[in-house]
Amino acid sequence: PEVSLEPFADICEGEPAFELTGGMPVGGTYYVDGVVATTFDPAIVGSYEVVYEYTDQNGCTASATQTIEVTPVPCFDVEFTDVTCFGADDGTITVTVDLDCGPVVKICLEYGTIEIPSDNANKFLSGAEFTDLEPGTYLVVVTGENGCESVQEVTIGEPPLLIAHAEYDDAICE
Repeated sequence: PEVSLEPFADICEGEPAFELTGGMPVGGTYYVDGVVATTFDPAIVGSYEVVYEYTDQNGCTASATQTIEVTPVPCFDVEFTDVTCFGADDGTITVTVDLDCGPVVKICLEYGTIEIPSDNANKFLSGAEFTDLEPGTYLVVVTGENGCESVQEVTIGEPPLLIAHAEYDDAICE
């Protein structure tokens, strides 16, 4: 029989598992690195061989092979400082990229519907610092050259409002 298998797009590490499809004629068996499989879980970076094998009604068998590339998501560390006073907007978030996980092309913060890009115009980024931030929850989004994203939530806190109570004594001393 004539057997075909559609190519697989590269996928980012940690994406949800997906059903293996694309083999023709329908009704064959998929193998990932030699093991029978119906789904693929891109949990680990690497190159995986997918074989689709089909046996026709005459007992003749043929196969087709494709590769799934699981690419790494960016690795990074985040440090932050809370605002110094109630109502202030002097919080900071510092992002440091681990380039061992691959080049990074974009670092930004998402705050509600606002996206704050880093002001670094270099082709590959090693980090970014965001300053003058108000209290709230931010998403740090780091995008690798391969299109994969890593996201980390950071909450900038603020101290409580200080309320001073003044008392006075209306007694007059002589």
